[in-house]
Amino acid sequence: PFSQGLPGSMYKVFTLAAGTNINITQGGTASRSGLIISDSNNNADALGGNPMPGGTTISFSVDGSGVSIVGNSSYTVDTLASAPTGAYAVSLRADPVVAPATVATGVCLLLTIDPPDEDPTEFSWPITVLP
Repeated sequence: PFSQGLPGSMYKVFTLAAGTNINITQGGTASRSGLIISDSNNNADALGGNPMPGGTTISFSVDGSGVSIVGNSSYTVDTLASAPTGAYAVSLRADPVVAPATVATGVCLLLTIDPPDEDPTEFSWPITVLP
Protein backbone atom coordinates (compact mmCIF):
# COMPACT_ATOMS: atom_id res chain seq x y z
CA PRO A 1 0.00 0.00 0.00
CA PHE A 2 1.02 3.60 -0.57
CA SER A 3 0.85 6.37 1.98
CA GLN A 4 -0.70 9.61 0.84
CA GLY A 5 1.39 12.64 -0.13
CA LEU A 6 3.69 13.78 2.60
CA PRO A 7 2.92 17.19 4.13
CA GLY A 8 5.34 19.81 2.87
CA SER A 9 6.45 17.60 -0.03
CA MET A 10 7.35 18.95 -3.41
CA TYR A 11 4.97 17.72 -6.07
CA LYS A 12 5.67 16.27 -9.49
CA VAL A 13 3.71 16.20 -12.70
CA PHE A 14 4.41 13.33 -15.05
CA THR A 15 3.05 13.66 -18.53
CA LEU A 16 2.50 11.23 -21.33
CA ALA A 17 2.27 14.13 -23.77
CA ALA A 18 5.45 15.07 -25.64
CA GLY A 19 6.88 18.58 -25.49
CA THR A 20 6.36 21.49 -23.18
CA ASN A 21 4.82 24.04 -25.54
CA ILE A 22 1.17 23.76 -26.56
CA ASN A 23 0.41 24.83 -30.13
CA ILE A 24 -3.14 25.69 -31.18
CA THR A 25 -4.26 27.01 -34.54
CA GLN A 26 -6.55 30.05 -34.20
CA GLY A 27 -10.12 28.83 -33.95
CA GLY A 28 -8.85 25.30 -33.20
CA THR A 29 -8.48 23.05 -30.18
CA ALA A 30 -5.67 21.18 -28.44
CA SER A 31 -5.42 18.91 -25.42
CA ARG A 32 -2.96 18.24 -22.67
CA SER A 33 -3.56 14.73 -21.38
CA GLY A 34 -2.00 11.90 -19.43
CA LEU A 35 -0.94 14.11 -16.52
CA ILE A 36 -0.05 12.03 -13.46
CA ILE A 37 0.56 13.86 -10.17
CA SER A 38 2.42 12.65 -7.08
CA ASP A 39 4.63 13.90 -4.29
CA SER A 40 8.40 13.79 -4.79
CA ASN A 41 9.12 10.66 -2.74
CA ASN A 42 10.99 8.63 -5.39
CA ASN A 43 11.25 5.62 -3.07
CA ALA A 44 7.47 5.21 -2.84
CA ASP A 45 6.59 4.20 -6.39
CA ALA A 46 8.13 3.48 -9.79
CA LEU A 47 6.43 6.62 -11.13
CA GLY A 48 8.13 8.60 -8.41
CA GLY A 49 5.89 9.24 -5.48
CA ASN A 50 2.87 8.84 -3.26
CA PRO A 51 -0.65 9.83 -4.25
CA MET A 52 -1.76 13.33 -3.42
CA PRO A 53 -3.59 13.72 -0.09
CA GLY A 54 -7.33 13.14 -0.22
CA GLY A 55 -9.19 16.39 -0.83
CA THR A 56 -6.39 17.89 -2.94
CA THR A 57 -7.79 20.11 -5.69
CA ILE A 58 -6.22 19.82 -9.15
CA SER A 59 -7.30 22.74 -11.32
CA PHE A 60 -6.45 24.11 -14.74
CA SER A 61 -6.75 27.73 -15.84
CA VAL A 62 -5.50 29.96 -18.64
CA ASP A 63 -3.36 33.02 -17.96
CA GLY A 64 -3.92 35.48 -20.78
CA SER A 65 -6.63 36.06 -23.34
CA GLY A 66 -7.58 34.45 -26.62
CA VAL A 67 -7.57 30.86 -25.30
CA SER A 68 -10.18 29.17 -23.11
CA ILE A 69 -10.71 25.82 -21.41
CA VAL A 70 -13.39 23.56 -22.86
CA GLY A 71 -15.00 21.10 -20.44
CA ASN A 72 -13.82 20.05 -16.99
CA SER A 73 -11.05 22.16 -15.46
CA SER A 74 -11.06 20.99 -11.83
CA TYR A 75 -10.71 17.66 -10.05
CA THR A 76 -10.63 16.59 -6.39
CA VAL A 77 -8.45 13.67 -5.26
CA ASP A 78 -10.40 10.85 -3.60
CA THR A 79 -9.49 10.12 0.02
CA LEU A 80 -8.88 6.49 -0.97
CA ALA A 81 -6.20 7.20 -3.61
CA SER A 82 -3.53 4.51 -3.44
CA ALA A 83 -1.16 5.44 -6.28
CA PRO A 84 0.02 8.63 -7.98
CA THR A 85 -3.18 10.35 -9.06
CA GLY A 86 -4.44 10.95 -12.59
CA ALA A 87 -4.43 10.77 -15.44
CA TYR A 88 -5.74 14.32 -15.74
CA ALA A 89 -6.53 16.12 -18.96
CA VAL A 90 -7.61 19.53 -20.20
CA SER A 91 -8.91 20.71 -23.57
CA LEU A 92 -8.21 24.19 -24.91
CA ARG A 93 -9.76 26.30 -27.64
CA ALA A 94 -8.13 29.30 -29.32
CA ASP A 95 -10.42 32.11 -30.36
CA PRO A 96 -10.72 32.74 -34.09
CA VAL A 97 -8.96 35.95 -35.05
CA VAL A 98 -10.89 38.46 -37.11
CA ALA A 99 -8.96 41.39 -38.61
CA PRO A 100 -7.87 43.85 -37.35
CA ALA A 101 -7.35 41.73 -34.17
CA THR A 102 -4.06 39.91 -33.70
CA VAL A 103 -3.27 36.36 -32.65
CA ALA A 104 -3.04 35.89 -28.86
CA THR A 105 0.49 35.99 -27.39
CA GLY A 106 1.93 35.45 -23.93
CA VAL A 107 -0.71 32.88 -22.96
CA CYS A 108 -0.02 30.00 -20.52
CA LEU A 109 -1.87 26.94 -19.30
CA LEU A 110 -1.68 26.83 -15.50
CA LEU A 111 -2.04 23.73 -13.35
CA THR A 112 -2.61 24.41 -9.65
CA ILE A 113 -2.24 21.63 -7.08
CA ASP A 114 -3.86 22.67 -3.80
CA PRO A 115 -3.50 20.08 -1.01
CA PRO A 116 -5.52 20.54 2.18
CA ASP A 117 -3.73 22.69 4.78
CA GLU A 118 -0.77 23.43 2.46
CA ASP A 119 0.22 26.17 0.06
CA PRO A 120 -0.72 25.53 -3.57
CA THR A 121 1.91 24.59 -6.14
CA GLU A 122 1.62 25.83 -9.72
CA PHE A 123 2.98 24.49 -13.01
CA SER A 124 2.69 26.22 -16.38
CA TRP A 125 3.05 25.51 -20.08
CA PRO A 126 3.31 28.23 -22.74
CA ILE A 127 0.57 28.26 -25.38
CA THR A 128 1.36 29.40 -28.90
CA VAL A 129 -1.61 30.37 -31.06
CA LEU A 130 -0.71 29.81 -34.70
CA PRO A 131 -2.31 31.84 -37.52
